[in-house]
Amino acid sequence: MSHVARDEAFAKYVRQTGMATDAQVEEARTSQAASGEPLAEALVRLGVITLTQKEAVEKKLDGQGVSVIGGCRLIRKLGEGGMGAVYLAERTADGRKVALKILPKKHATDVEFIKRFHREAEAAAALDHENIARGYAAGEEKGYHYYLMEYCEGEALGKRLKRAGALSTREATGLVLQVARGLAYAHERGFIHRDIKPDNILLTASGVAKILDLGLSKNIEEEGATFHTATGAAIGTPHYIAPEQARGEKLVDGRADLYALGATYYHLVTGTTPFQGASVFEVINKHLTEQLPDPRDAKPGIPEGVVLVIRRLMAKRVDDRYPAAPALAADLERVLAAEAPLAPAIDPALSSVAGLAPGRPRRTAAWIAGGVAALALAVAGVWWLSPPPALSPAPPVVVVPAPVPPPKPPEKRIEPSSAPVAKAGAPEDKPDVSAEARSAKAEPPKPAPPEPEPVKPAPPEPVKTPDPAPPVPVKAGPRPEPAPAAIKAAEAAFREPLKADYAATAPSDRAALARKLLEMPPPEDPTSDFIRLRDARDLAAQAGDAAGVLEAVNALAKAFVIDLLAVRAEGLSQLGATRTSEAARAAATACLVAGGEAMDVDRYDLASKLLSRAEAAAKDAKADDLAAAARGFAKDAAAWSKELATMSGYVDTLKARPDDPASNAALGKFACFLKDDWAVGLPRLAKGSDPALKALALKDLSNPEDATAQADLCEGWLKQAEKERTVRRDHILGRARAWFDKAAEKLTDADRERLSKRLGVAPAPKPAAPVVKTPTLVRAPNGRQAVDLIALAENPLTVNGPWQKTGPALFSSAGGDNVNRGSVRLWIPYAPPEEYEIFLDVERLEGMEDFVVGLAAPDGKPIAIGFDGWGQAAGSGMFIDGTWRKLVDRRVFENGRRYSVGIHVARNMIRVMVNAQEIMRHANYASMSMPAHVQVPLKPRGLILGAVRSRYAVRVAMVISNAKTNGEILPR
Repeated sequence: MSHVARDEAFAKYVRQTGMATDAQVEEARTSQAASGEPLAEALVRLGVITLTQKEAVEKKLDGQGVSVIGGCRLIRKLGEGGMGAVYLAERTADGRKVALKILPKKHATDVEFIKRFHREAEAAAALDHENIARGYAAGEEKGYHYYLMEYCEGEALGKRLKRAGALSTREATGLVLQVARGLAYAHERGFIHRDIKPDNILLTASGVAKILDLGLSKNIEEEGATFHTATGAAIGTPHYIAPEQARGEKLVDGRADLYALGATYYHLVTGTTPFQGASVFEVINKHLTEQLPDPRDAKPGIPEGVVLVIRRLMAKRVDDRYPAAPALAADLERVLAAEAPLAPAIDPALSSVAGLAPGRPRRTAAWIAGGVAALALAVAGVWWLSPPPALSPAPPVVVVPAPVPPPKPPEKRIEPSSAPVAKAGAPEDKPDVSAEARSAKAEPPKPAPPEPEPVKPAPPEPVKTPDPAPPVPVKAGPRPEPAPAAIKAAEAAFREPLKADYAATAPSDRAALARKLLEMPPPEDPTSDFIRLRDARDLAAQAGDAAGVLEAVNALAKAFVIDLLAVRAEGLSQLGATRTSEAARAAATACLVAGGEAMDVDRYDLASKLLSRAEAAAKDAKADDLAAAARGFAKDAAAWSKELATMSGYVDTLKARPDDPASNAALGKFACFLKDDWAVGLPRLAKGSDPALKALALKDLSNPEDATAQADLCEGWLKQAEKERTVRRDHILGRARAWFDKAAEKLTDADRERLSKRLGVAPAPKPAAPVVKTPTLVRAPNGRQAVDLIALAENPLTVNGPWQKTGPALFSSAGGDNVNRGSVRLWIPYAPPEEYEIFLDVERLEGMEDFVVGLAAPDGKPIAIGFDGWGQAAGSGMFIDGTWRKLVDRRVFENGRRYSVGIHVARNMIRVMVNAQEIMRHANYASMSMPAHVQVPLKPRGLILGAVRSRYAVRVAMVISNAKTNGEILPR
């Protein structure tokens, strides 16, 4: 494709998707005529699109027109993941159906990667087992590297779980047995999968379980290779990952697959994953540290034999698991025959860190609770978290774990070996039954010592020195950070007992010592405890272990009063070379998250260090998306830092005089126009010295409902935008568009047309005369009659980006902004009956922000439910009594997974289900509401789907009526 043709294709695409207006494209053309650069580069330079958007469009354009590869005609896309897209294809030679995986073009320039890929694909073609989807061949054509596989008709277990929930224990056991047999065959021939999960196991119509993607696995014999099968195994699929993989260990064996199969088994029999969390980091941390929940807590009635097998499979230590897949298969056959497994029952504590050594204290690691997936960072950034003002810093986004409770008083200590367990247990922790059991086994004749204590306690008490009393008040809260001189004086004494450990310099030794320090009982001397945690941070950094750095830093923040952002940045910015691509990706992600948090509170010196390290780690991981995100963030940080530096006098003045007009005006412009943070900036502008901006801000903050006032605000911000360029202009235009959207329905045709032109948006249509139509009914998956909302969806709709209807699915753009929490909204012209159930098949494709469902109450009052995001709320919930009410204190959706969402409206009750599990409810229908920024202009009734800075796919959207009518179709 010539440069001119490519520019034309690029211009057409960004216009159609709403990324750029005609005026912005023409401005970029004028600019590129002088610079000679491609149109895409000019659009990025002018701030019209981001670098990530540019790369996404180019990737889309690159993929157009390819219909035949490797002698196979592509029929349709079956799915897409980190290692490329999979298509159903037909061999032109014989018409046989095959599956064709096409690798991303970014790997085409990596010669070593491609060589390993082809070598391993050819070796995998020799695998021939009933429970493994066969690989046929690998090749390259038209610049695309592909892998040809057996196409199996059936359903992936991941999809089956989403559709039907948990399987019966007998069916699940039979399927896991088949997978174990397939793994035994592969392991014997030197292959491990590294990403066993329900989505990678296909169940054919005849009931045969097939392991998918084994042809892209890493050959065990090739120990020096860095190629890994499932990109993102340590990041993208955390719910099934073995601890050794999560730690980034290079040499893992088939027992990592067995651990993942155990997590899959758990999911199959309970309907839920073993560990849940608000972020990838939190889930992985639980695999590393927390005891496996009993499956029977999630679903009573699971046979004891199934529980014993799952516990053995998911032991934290590799040596505590089944030695190989054949041993597992033998036990599964016994479970199916209602016989006890041959492997002895494992202590439940061996599925947690507490079980690794008797007497070792059980510690809960701390992670970034708001950590985001790498791709989400690349697309969306983290600015939507509503950053606190620079001069009034709010608590950091990172959630520090609850303080460890004070140790038991000395007089209650019975055994020195049990003291660490008592110290480390959190208030909500269940008693460590396994530790008690071990203690009982170790000394059965010693129940007597507690009895003599009341009889003659006096002699032992002086010997035990009652001086340990100080730790009680010290542990009650964070302590002051020790003085540098005290730390330096105590270092040698603290390190002396571990001199041999400190002397070892290999990365694996550094990581091991860091883990040892973190698991060590905290010294009672505060200075020694500070050295322990600081050294753990630095050692983890030297080993390239980002997770270890974060754990140590959060432990420091729990125990001491520190500058959390600075201490975290110091650790992450000195991360050494990582040993695997997974570890490098984790390091890049952690640095991006921390860099974004530093930018939120205007700590640009820290952000610069972190983003530099993030880009380096992303390059090590060959993660172009993360590297682009790091560069984009660094560019923003440099611009924001430079701008803020020019206002240092205003910052100082505002500290002394918070109401100073000139300082408020300058910093209000900085927050609103540059950082797009209107929640922080508007109050400053309202106290500022610029009369026009002050009047606009005061009127804006009053949130007027009158159409004239709303149109005046639109006009006012438009005039302000015309004085600015690039990013500033776009942010102000976004504010103007938000007010136009509110006023549009009530404006005259002439005013609506005039403002539409100035804003560069399509003129809003005139309201049509009301016509009541009865919706056509279809058959829902559960067999009941339903209204297909996708068929009724209007395409496209407005506000910062469209939703597109593609075949039987709806896809949102990744647009949206922080203007009044503006979102990409889709209006569905359907008024449901009084009682109904709405079912959605939802998948977040990229980003980490909100998915919103706007519903219609029987009286026409709109109400809203939000999933994931909503600023610092960082959870899911509803709008109740005019304010956002967080009802779920975690994220619900994980990128790349499809979820079944059910919302039940009946008798003044709203219930929200995700994957057949209730996550929230509200019993006062009348108190619910929908904020103005979620409502769609001109559409006071109907249903709404919304997305903020994230891209969603909705593949099923149906309403089942529980009333006498099926609702009505509304006029468009």
